[in-house]
Amino acid sequence: MTVYTDNIKFAEIYLSDMVNFSESSLLDFIEETSLPPTEIFAGNDLYRTEINIDSIIKILILIENSPSSQFDMLIGATSSGNIPDGIFCMAGSGKKFHGLRNRPWESLMGNIHLSCYLKPNINTKMAGIGFSILPALSVISAIGSIPGLKGKAKIKWVNDILVGNGKVSGFITRSQVRGNIITGVVLGIGLNVEARPNVEPTPFVPGAACLRDFTSNPECNLKLVTGKLIDAIRLYYEVLISNGYGTLLKEYTERSGVIGRRVDIYSDPVQGSPEFVVSGIVSRIGENLELYLDGRKNPITKGRLVIANSKPAAHRTEYP
Repeated sequence: MTVYTDNIKFAEIYLSDMVNFSESSLLDFIEETSLPPTEIFAGNDLYRTEINIDSIIKILILIENSPSSQFDMLIGATSSGNIPDGIFCMAGSGKKFHGLRNRPWESLMGNIHLSCYLKPNINTKMAGIGFSILPALSVISAIGSIPGLKGKAKIKWVNDILVGNGKVSGFITRSQVRGNIITGVVLGIGLNVEARPNVEPTPFVPGAACLRDFTSNPECNLKLVTGKLIDAIRLYYEVLISNGYGTLLKEYTERSGVIGRRVDIYSDPVQGSPEFVVSGIVSRIGENLELYLDGRKNPITKGRLVIANSKPAAHRTEYP
C-alpha cells in the first residue's frame, strides 16, 4: 500500500509514528495516481511511504484539510482518465463536502470523511443495488464492533445511519457502467466518531450525533473505528463480488430502522420545499430498496422520509 500525505502528524492518527515518510513530488504523485493534485493538496508539501500489508487499499491519501470534495474529485478523475483501482482518500476536514442532492455535510476533525474508488468489473444484474447497500452495512459493522454499541445502529431509508434518534453517518455512491458491466464505483462515507456536528434540526434529521455520545469506551476512537470500517468495506465488497447482492440486501433489511414504523414520505425536489406525499407503516423493503407501506399497492421508490409519531401526518403540507 502506498500512502501519500501533506501532514505526517495527521497521517500518524491513522497509521503509526513508526512509519517513515520521505518527501515526494507532485509529478511522482500524478504519475502514480493520475489524480489532479491541486484538487487534493492545499499546499506544496507532500510525503510518501510504502506499507507492506495485504489490503483492499492500494493507494491511501491522507489530507488534514481537503480544499474540495474528495468524492467529487474521484468522480471527475474517473471520467477524464484511467485511475488505479483501490484509491482511498481520508480527510480530517474539508470544504464542499456533501451528501445526496449536494446537501452540505459538516466536516469536523475527529470524524471520518472517506471516499474511495474501486474497479469491481461485475455484471450489473449480479451487483444489483449492492453498491448502494455496501456503505451502510460497513458503517453498521464498524459501529457494532465497539463494545456497548453492538446492535445499536440502524438504517434510516435510504442512506442515513442512526444510533438512537441521532444521525451519526451518511453515505453516497456513484457507479460507472459500460455495457452491462460496472467498471468503477466511488463510495463516500461520513461517520461522526469523536465530534458532534452543530447542525440545525429538521424533521428529516431531528438531531446529529457522534459515537462518543453513546459510549465512553476507549475503543471508540478515530484510528480504531477507521480500521474497522475499512475491514468491513473489504468484507462486504468480497461478498458482493463473489455472491451478488442478495446477502447484502437481506442484511440491509434486517438492519433497517423503519420496517414496522409509521413514516411520512415527502418529495425530494432539486429546488423548492419538500411536499408531503403519503403516510403509512412500512411493511417491507423491496429488491431495489423501494418501500412498501401497509394498504398501499405501489411502492415508494424515491423521496425523503420522516419517522412519524403514532398519528399520520397528512395534515402537514411541506417542510422548509
